[in-house]
Amino acid sequence: MSHRKLIQFILLSIPLLFLATSPLYFSSYIVSFLLILCFYVALTQGWNMFSGYSGYTSIGYVAFYGIGMYTSGILLGFLPYPITILCGGLVSGLVAMALGPAILRVKGIYYLIVTFTLSEAMKNALIFWEDVSGGSFGRIIPSQDSLLVYYLIVAVAFVSIIVAYAIKNSKFGLGLFLINDDELAAEAMGVNTKKYKLIGFLVSCVFAGVIGGIMAGRFGYMDPRMIFDTAISFQVVIMALLGGTRQVLGPIVGTVLLVTLSEFVFGGQFVNQFVIILGVLIILLVIFMPMGVIEFVKSLRTKRFKFKVG
Repeated sequence: MSHRKLIQFILLSIPLLFLATSPLYFSSYIVSFLLILCFYVALTQGWNMFSGYSGYTSIGYVAFYGIGMYTSGILLGFLPYPITILCGGLVSGLVAMALGPAILRVKGIYYLIVTFTLSEAMKNALIFWEDVSGGSFGRIIPSQDSLLVYYLIVAVAFVSIIVAYAIKNSKFGLGLFLINDDELAAEAMGVNTKKYKLIGFLVSCVFAGVIGGIMAGRFGYMDPRMIFDTAISFQVVIMALLGGTRQVLGPIVGTVLLVTLSEFVFGGQFVNQFVIILGVLIILLVIFMPMGVIEFVKSLRTKRFKFKVG
């Protein structure tokens, strides 16, 4: 094992060991906080491995999370919990395969609009499809052991980090970065952009579906307005942008900062204003830190070094 890989292994092992043993010595409140933290790490990495790398920014990622959650929730009365989670990822992937070729034909602001409209359309369709969703009143489903849900979310969070890293350092990841920089130039260089975008979109949506499938077992209740919440999509985008989208560490840093800020600074206050706060954060990030916190700190260090040398 090379020196670099050994360092990477240690950097992954320490937080994994911490999270795995946390239920033994922390209160249920802290464990719940860590669960939410890992939930958003997984969701943000899943979003970033396509939208962040390719530049196809989606604000409707919650649609595929919701598909996974409803699939798992409905099947929980008939199948074992782990199987329903896999089914959630599978159904999300199938929907992504069906809709992807059409959705990925548009880009920029039009892609934003299409993805947002998709999540809103799914939410409203389920509200009216009362036999499946329970309508406005929601649907009760069998809840699962809280520790099992916690460990599954932790596992998926670490798998998402590994997959995001593998994509970033592969030929496929290079193709996504080229699409981000200039899609026409990428095609001229021999990149099959349609294929690359569809595969990236598919992998990203499967992760969202699996995460939704796991979370179905936590709540024991499904409500279209709660699941297809626009705030979830906005938070995922902001977390990725806050840390930096063209790297694996960026979404982790952004998630830790925003979840910690939300929990311990806002403390559950300003709930109705939270979407507005998120919108303001997006504007500030685009203006002052377009490459994210990590690149911003690196640029400050570089300027400081040049100043000292000069």
